[in-house]
Amino acid sequence: MCGRYYFDDDTAKEIEKLVQSVDEKMKRKVEEIHLQPKDIHPSDRRLLCHSNHCS
Repeated sequence: MCGRYYFDDDTAKEIEKLVQSVDEKMKRKVEEIHLQPKDIHPSDRRLLCHSNHCS
């Protein structure tokens, strides 16, 4: 992948905004359903993220 792609400054800033937005949404979702880092058990609720949204 080295050197194959070029992102100008504007595109890089847009990508950074997008990543930050997704990160903030995931953090809010985690807080909303009160998840804590631990082992996952079948009866536990967990955040599931896929192509279009988190649920």
